[in-house]
Amino acid sequence: MKDQLNRLIPCQLNHLFNTNDYVVHNNIQPEIKITNDEQAKSIVSFCSRFVEAVVILDSYWFLSTSFFIFIHNTNIDDCADNLLVGPQKQAQVYTVGYDYFELTTRFNYVELLSTSGFFGESSPNTITAFVSSSVRDLPSLLTNRYDTVSSKYIFIPATTATSTKVERLLNQYMKNHAANKWMLLSTRFKEEGFAPYHPLSFTKAAM
Repeated sequence: MKDQLNRLIPCQLNHLFNTNDYVVHNNIQPEIKITNDEQAKSIVSFCSRFVEAVVILDSYWFLSTSFFIFIHNTNIDDCADNLLVGPQKQAQVYTVGYDYFELTTRFNYVELLSTSGFFGESSPNTITAFVSSSVRDLPSLLTNRYDTVSSKYIFIPATTATSTKVERLLNQYMKNHAANKWMLLSTRFKEEGFAPYHPLSFTKAAM
């Protein structure tokens, strides 16, 4: 049952995403340490599988429609933070924060930071949108936890969703890897007008 998304969340959400078209991520991902541009390019291509991914955290579901890709190797990505992050053998999703909360997926030395999407409770038909790396209006069931909420149940589209690559939204663009197009957006949602503002393309901003 836990490997069938349509058994875990309401069928009314099929207007947003078809729960029958999802499979559990099998945790097969490159385990190599990313040390050159070709390996980084391959990882970015692999990450496209997580566009429109759905995760279950406690009794809540989250749909990620866009995310940043960070690779924790300063020679490959000097825009990633300097925290010591060891390799994560299995893909896992977390909500992390104190005054604000972020939804991240981690595997190997890679971190995917969600920047837009939707979430709701698994039993009633409730939907809340977010268009920021800071997920607002989370329920107290998640925000009042003392531990980090995490899950290994990640559902990805059986057929990879079409995505658009753009530069990440950063505080400054003077770093060597700031120009990398390592932000992936669901093309479907972007064309519907649901995407974060981008300071490098104001004329294309949708929200």
